[in-house]
Amino acid sequence: MLHRVLNDHAAVSADMDLRLSNALGTSPNYWLALQTQRDLWRARELAKDRPPTMRVVKRETAPA
Repeated sequence: MLHRVLNDHAAVSADMDLRLSNALGTSPNYWLALQTQRDLWRARELAKDRPPTMRVVKRETAPA
C-alpha cells in the first residue's frame, strides 16, 4: 500500500497515517494533514480550468 501512496495511486488513509506515525516517530494525523493539503492544492489547480459557476440569488420578499 505504501508503494501506491508514494506513486500517487492512493491517498493516505487513517490506518496508513497511524502506521507511518509509528514507524517514523511523527505525531498521529501528520500524514493525513499533508494528504488534505495536497488534495486541496490539487482541487484548486483543477478549479482554475473550470468555467465560473453561476450563483443563485434569492430575491427578498416585500414586507407584508
